[in-house]
Amino acid sequence: MSTICKIAIESSEEEVLLSLTQFLENDDDDYEKIISEWALVNQTNDFEVGEYMPTIFSVKQVTDKITEIHYNSFSKVVDLVSYLTKKLTTKAVVNIYQSTAEACYWAYYLSGEQLREIESGDGEIGDNNGIKLDFENDILGHNISDVGEEPFYIFGSGDMEKYNEEVDIRIGIYLEGGSNWVNYKRIQIIGDSKSNVTSINKPWWKFWW
Repeated sequence: MSTICKIAIESSEEEVLLSLTQFLENDDDDYEKIISEWALVNQTNDFEVGEYMPTIFSVKQVTDKITEIHYNSFSKVVDLVSYLTKKLTTKAVVNIYQSTAEACYWAYYLSGEQLREIESGDGEIGDNNGIKLDFENDILGHNISDVGEEPFYIFGSGDMEKYNEEVDIRIGIYLEGGSNWVNYKRIQIIGDSKSNVTSINKPWWKFWW
């Protein structure tokens, strides 16, 4: 079982860190900055199994053009990605993937605007919003039926990687950079009861079961 929740943004690590810091400074919570050998988001058990505001962000420039921000919840982080792409006048994708349910969420932002989002789980398309991109087929995903059977399409991790590449954010779902990550971790307050929980009507994705 594996879970990936990340933003991949076309910008340098330095620019992303500065903008992320500014965004978090406007939050009601305080965050501490931690330098670690590996992504802190993968070194703790603090994953929020719902669409909660993340409490950890791990940042690393992973290619010449792309910086990744990994985080510890199933949040679609709309406000954060909108802010970063507008502030930096750039583009970004959000990749959320849970292998047990083959559940995917893919979103594409350009200069503060969300242009496209697709959500799927258990072989079914959930959300399918925004403008159809030039490279998209009439039917989302890929056909998994055997020859001679009725076509059955799913949108999976390979499709997300194809979409990343097509919008020229050439990173894989599992791609991570090397050592020396910069992390922001929310400072836990005694008695804190997740005051920043987002109210939701459905789990993401059925809490992977």
